[in-house]
Amino acid sequence: MAFLVDEQRDHPGEYPETATWLVVAPMPGRFRPAIDLTEHVAAGQLIGVVARSGTEVEVHAQCDGRFMGHLADHGELVRDSQPVAWIQRTT
Repeated sequence: MAFLVDEQRDHPGEYPETATWLVVAPMPGRFRPAIDLTEHVAAGQLIGVVARSGTEVEVHAQCDGRFMGHLADHGELVRDSQPVAWIQRTT
């Protein structure tokens, strides 16, 4: 799931004119990054994992772009829909 950084609406969605995306946690739990800072990520690429009570849910990039960094540290307890990474969209 991803939210747009400069989105003014009350709901997430895809708006092609927006260049910066926040990748958010799909559920509450502990965040584990799966990639280091890289120049480029592809849509669908694994960004990290959120784990809770033996359940792990993968977090994926929603668009192609430059991976700007994680917003949650390894092992950090995150809330549902909390931003965990951000991507500068290139397409």
